[in-house]
Amino acid sequence: MPLARPRTLIACTLAAVSLSLTGVAPAPATPVSSTNSQAASTLPVRIGTYNILCTVGTATFRSAVEGLVPRVDVAGLQEVNSHEKEAVLASLSSSGWAYWRSEVDHAEQNPVIWNTNRFRLLGARVVKLNEPGWIGNERPGPNTIHTMYASVVHLRDLATDQDVSIVNTHLVAGAVKAGRMTPGRKRLFNIYREQVRSLADLTRTERAWGNTFVMGDLNVGWVADERERLRRLPFMTFRRQSMPSMWRTQIPSANRGTHENALIDQIYYKNKAASTSVEFDLKYSDHRPAIATYNLDVLAAS
Repeated sequence: MPLARPRTLIACTLAAVSLSLTGVAPAPATPVSSTNSQAASTLPVRIGTYNILCTVGTATFRSAVEGLVPRVDVAGLQEVNSHEKEAVLASLSSSGWAYWRSEVDHAEQNPVIWNTNRFRLLGARVVKLNEPGWIGNERPGPNTIHTMYASVVHLRDLATDQDVSIVNTHLVAGAVKAGRMTPGRKRLFNIYREQVRSLADLTRTERAWGNTFVMGDLNVGWVADERERLRRLPFMTFRRQSMPSMWRTQIPSANRGTHENALIDQIYYKNKAASTSVEFDLKYSDHRPAIATYNLDVLAAS
């Protein structure tokens, strides 16, 4: 599939939207220097995922992004559903950030943002996860599930010289409850499993290219998925690729999650996360951001 056009520093002309993010200072990304690269065998990278509810206004969206970027080096967002919100992402360039957002219908809601002091864009595309499917009256709303996509962004990590693939997605909601098929929703569950299968195939392809982080709103709680271990759901699917969820490292106490009490926002990678957190203080959506820190090997200079 040809690369979609990078949207890294393109600002939308929207008179009603302020493009200034005065509260955003450049995030303290891992410094890129020959001294650090030669002295360290690994360097940390902070990866985030944040579903910012599509119904929030642009000002709230701006506050959510403003709260997230100082805490991460790269992140996937979900439900970014307007050009006004894209304009907010474009304005991040003044703070040393860039973004990519697809122009494909139903794929544009999953952009990726990154700190340009840490990463350089190599390319990007979207990959289809499912064919449209009829679900009848299995859940409220439309009786057809449209095609859904994953955003794939290739970056060069300037601190480690590693190639990094960010796979950002939002799987269909309502198919899974307590780690199993939601009763009465067999058609929806089959579409969900199709999406997971496509995501697994995409992940294998991307891992042949570079360090691959799969993230997003997976709409299955990690605790229940780990307990039930259904073969075609994310926990077991990524386990077959030896990729643990970020939540294997640590989960919040007191039965708290990224959405209500469930850890449905996740990151999968080949290694365990060094640390994980839910940013409970960022209350701009029905979700809270999930952030994981990983240690990447520094490639020796040739």
